[in-house]
Parts: sequence; structure tokens; C-alpha cells
Amino acid sequence: MFNFSATESVTLSNGETIHYLLKRRQRRSLGLKVTFDGLVVHAPFLMSKNKINALLLNKTKWLLSKIRSIEPSPPSFSISNNETFELLGCEISIKTKIGSIRIINISSNICSITYKENDSDAQVKQFFHRWLKQYALDFFSERVQFYCKKNGFTSGKVFISNAKTRWGTCNSKTDIRLNWRLIQAPLDVIDYVICHELSHTRFMNHSHQFWHLVSSVCPNYKVSETYLKNQGLSLYRLD
Repeated sequence: MFNFSATESVTLSNGETIHYLLKRRQRRSLGLKVTFDGLVVHAPFLMSKNKINALLLNKTKWLLSKIRSIEPSPPSFSISNNETFELLGCEISIKTKIGSIRIINISSNICSITYKENDSDAQVKQFFHRWLKQYALDFFSERVQFYCKKNGFTSGKVFISNAKTRWGTCNSKTDIRLNWRLIQAPLDVIDYVICHELSHTRFMNHSHQFWHLVSSVCPNYKVSETYLKNQGLSLYRLD
């Protein structure tokens, strides 16, 4: 943990050294993100390494708090009877059985998973992941279309992302990629990420105009931002 393609390191005020992945961006300030894979630092192109490390040093308490909050790793997820996972912010209980074909059905708060007798645990989990990613893609696509019609956005294709450090992206073709793990989050959080990326179809930056647009289509977006900062790492439990 905390060593994925790490390119830099800094010694914090408590004497602990942490490694981080440095990414340069067209931005004015430092951006920090802690995931199960490590610390990612987004910095302006012209910011020196010394200044970056000095800013990280001043963030010692925050960084340690974030790192400690995800250690040890979250409980492993397995496909078994009475195991639970989140779907659109609701707890779903898994019920399994053996059958002649693999199939998954959702009814109320129950996810029924039928798999073949000779399937390994890894095969069943892979089957579940494929199903959940397709479920996420279908749901996200509907929500993107909803906000396009409601707010006059025009977007390209919608894709599922397996990113480790981003919830969504929008490219110059206005194609939108959304992290499949978001399907576990409450609807307002999903909608915020979608509105955020759709706003990039008009402003490919994080300017004042961009945030004004986000606020106009998603007035309570800061609540969702807080959710992702405080609970976003828990969405990686299904991995």
C-alpha cells in the first residue's frame, strides 16, 4: 500500500516518510487525494518540488488522519449468503444458489445470485463485477441523458471507468467516463459527479464560471463532495 508508481517522497513533521504520485495540471493550487493505492498530488506546472513538499509538510495532521482512516484495508468482499453491499446508497443482501446457468436478479433489497456448481469463488466474483458494471453503465447513461435534457447539455458517449483516483472524467469529445464504484453511492452523489462532468462539456477547467454552472444544476453539490471525501474510499470495498 502507498507505493503505486510513486515518483516522489516527503518526510512529514512526525518523522514518517510517505511516497506520493505527482501529477502536473493546469491549476493554481495543490490538490491532494488519498486512495487505497496511495497519495496522489496534483500540482501546478510551475510549482517547485520544494514548495510542494513544504505544503505537504503543513498538511501532516490531515495526511496522517486520512492514511490511518484506511488502515488496515477494509474488510474483504466475497460472494456469499448474507454478505451485503451498497447499491444507490441502500444496503443489499446477497442470496446465492447453484443452478444450470449464471444469473443475477435484484428484488427489493435482495440480490439473488445463481452460479454453476463448478464455479470458483474468483469466477463468481468476476461474474458479479461484470453484472454490476453493466448495471452501473445503464443507470449512469440514463442519468446523463436526464441532465442533458433538463439542462441543455450535449455529451458524447458514456463509459465505465476503473480509475483509482478519479470519480469521473470528460474529454474534448465530451465523452464521459464514470467510476463504476459510484453505483454504491446515494443518488445525489452520483448526480453530482455526472453534473460535474457535464459542466466540463462547456468549461474544460475549474474556473469560477465552471463552479457557477455546477452550482446552478446541482445546488447541494458541496454535500456530495463531503461524502466523497469522507466515505469515498469505502466504495473500493467491492474490489
